[in-house]
Amino acid sequence: MTHLPNNAFSGRTLLVSVAFPSLVSIGYRAFFGCRSLTGVTFPAGLTAIGDYTFSGCSSLTSVVLPADLTSLAVCAFDRCSSLTSVGLPPASPGLTSVGDEAFNNCSALTSVTFPAGLAFIGERAFYNCRSLTRVTLPAGLNSIGNYAFDGAFPFCPLSRVIVPTTANISSRAFSDTTTILRLLPRKMRWYAAVDLALAYKALPPRPSPLAGAGPDQARLLRPGRRSAPARPRGVRGRLWAGGILKCSARTHGRAQPFSSL
Repeated sequence: MTHLPNNAFSGRTLLVSVAFPSLVSIGYRAFFGCRSLTGVTFPAGLTAIGDYTFSGCSSLTSVVLPADLTSLAVCAFDRCSSLTSVGLPPASPGLTSVGDEAFNNCSALTSVTFPAGLAFIGERAFYNCRSLTRVTLPAGLNSIGNYAFDGAFPFCPLSRVIVPTTANISSRAFSDTTTILRLLPRKMRWYAAVDLALAYKALPPRPSPLAGAGPDQARLLRPGRRSAPARPRGVRGRLWAGGILKCSARTHGRAQPFSSL
């Protein structure tokens, strides 16, 4: 099967999880109103998700979209009130648009990072996502529709957002309380690289290889190298993953196997 038909599981309120071995597209309202659905596993080759496909799936908590996906249709995840995270592949070559009201009223959604190839965000795409505090937009974005990140009760609490100067922003794309910073695309890419470097630098340090090591093990560890053992005298071979492969130790004029340190 390459296409899941329209309304295939619409209204199946007892359906809990779904995994597709292979699929290219999912039809209109295929899982509409499946309010017990908590997990969906998408196949790698999926390219299209239809209108209202997961609308009203109020128990769905997270989704990871495949890299081959090209578009999210109208109201694809509308009213998924428990949805907290959406995984959009950062290097996805195909996803260029997020449809109107795609994540409308996803009140638990906290952050979204869009892939580099995204060009268009539709009207009310994230309307009334009242927990949404962080959005990372790509440098190549062209257009943001009306009320895309706006909401009524209350507004999406985005304090600041960076938008490329090449993108057209509709009059009510963001809340009145959101600070919009416009940057050239090349500067946005530079900031993204800096953010990545700072995130790496903020990682906790790796534990010392000497921690918990006995005297003999500590003696074999070279200063300045995390876990590379020193080669014992008389041992020849290649170092690999902290051991020595295809090597031997010379003992009393005879070659004996030396499998590890």
